[in-house]
Amino acid sequence: MKKLMILGALLGFLVSTASGRAQGSEWATVFWRGSVVALGTGLLFRWWGRLWLLGIQKVASDRIAANTAAAPDPFVFPLKK
Repeated sequence: MKKLMILGALLGFLVSTASGRAQGSEWATVFWRGSVVALGTGLLFRWWGRLWLLGIQKVASDRIAANTAAAPDPFVFPLKK
């Protein structure tokens, strides 16, 4: 999760810095705005990563539940009379 947050922050900072320099802004303004955008995109990537992992875990647990419900239990024997 940390790697995803760092990746988001790095991407946000680089995109913000590139667009700020393309607009001709001063370096201090570009750096300040880039830092704020890095924080926002880092938090956004962390939130999305958690949501993505929860979705993967839910799908895996649903598949396990479906497989156990469909498979007969080998330890249950019918009563013989």
